Amino acid sequence: MQTILTKPSIDLINDSVKEKAESYLGKIYGEELLSGMGAGRAFKVNIGEKPIVIKHSPDKTERLFYENLSQTVNAAGIKTPKLIGSGNADKLSWIAIEYIPQMLQPARWRDDEEVIKKLARLHTIKIDESFLSANSGKHNWSESRNDIAIQLWPDKDRSWILKLLENIRDEYLQNFEKNHFVSGDPNGKNWGLDKSGELVLFDWERVGYSDPATDLMAVAFGQPDQKIFDNIAKLYLKHSSCLLSIKELSRKIQVGRAHIIISIVKDYFQNENYLDKDVVKYLQKEFPKWLKETF
Repeated sequence: MQTILTKPSIDLINDSVKEKAESYLGKIYGEELLSGMGAGRAFKVNIGEKPIVIKHSPDKTERLFYENLSQTVNAAGIKTPKLIGSGNADKLSWIAIEYIPQMLQPARWRDDEEVIKKLARLHTIKIDESFLSANSGKHNWSESRNDIAIQLWPDKDRSWILKLLENIRDEYLQNFEKNHFVSGDPNGKNWGLDKSGELVLFDWERVGYSDPATDLMAVAFGQPDQKIFDNIAKLYLKHSSCLLSIKELSRKIQVGRAHIIISIVKDYFQNENYLDKDVVKYLQKEFPKWLKETF
């Protein structure tokens, strides 16, 4: 079994990134780690008395999004933090963006109609696909993902879990269209509110082309619930031109949930992200149970 990424110990901005950012923005004070369970890190800092966010990652996707696509997304009515500066340093891409102090309330993390309405609008945006081609692999589902992720469960259960996963993967490959512009991770923790109460979506590391269900899965935050899946499908159909039935779209959302969990676990074993031990225990116990009950 591979070495597992431990809880991040780096709580300061990369020195080269800080030097480069300061050359653009001025002296940086008060570094506060906001997130960073994988290779990327996000920090709240102060430039003078103004708080901003600086993120850096070996993956250039989010920097390219803010430099090239964020204005198009904002023009379509989906607000993103304003880009203040960006660049490269020490093999890392970095961005400095507007700090959004008010997070979306947890009560709105699941099947919130306004969030779903924003996603329906996002999915209609037309972007040059070649720009995002390098990121398309994040939304694939290869056999190797299953083979790596299956290590999370005990030997005695791996055979039946793997068989189920292969069946779900076949369904994913047959039914998931890769022709919609998606955020890739619009879960409740990645939304904030501006001063007027307007939704703001941040964290665009998984932006790309995929099926709308890729995003809708994230709106079913937390413990899986058939009523939640069905309601998300119902609300999305209300605000989009999708021609599926509630039942059909709900099923795709559940397939999307299985896909993202396998992707997260695969990344965990490949030392590309960190999972808290309680999350690992939850997935070990509850995910197979959900698979058996749902598929």
